[in-house]
Amino acid sequence: MSEKIGLFDKLLLSVATGNHDKDTLTSLAGRLARLEQEIGTSERKEIKKASNGKSLKGMVNGLLDAIDPQKHTEKAKEIFQTQTPTEIR
Repeated sequence: MSEKIGLFDKLLLSVATGNHDKDTLTSLAGRLARLEQEIGTSERKEIKKASNGKSLKGMVNGLLDAIDPQKHTEKAKEIFQTQTPTEIR
């Protein structure tokens, strides 16, 4: 179990220091989803309190949205008030 915790810590540190590639974020989302299944009500409340009201489920959804190209397109349409956003590189 402690090896899993060490790997989880490394994954969190990787994301915290700027590694936001699809595989890393997907892995983190999966780990958080499993954690959500394993913890009890009191731990959920603690997490929500520490994260300014965001649940693990909300965090997982946010991570998955961050790597979803369709969500990026929807956000671009909203921000730029257009139905046909273009990609600028």
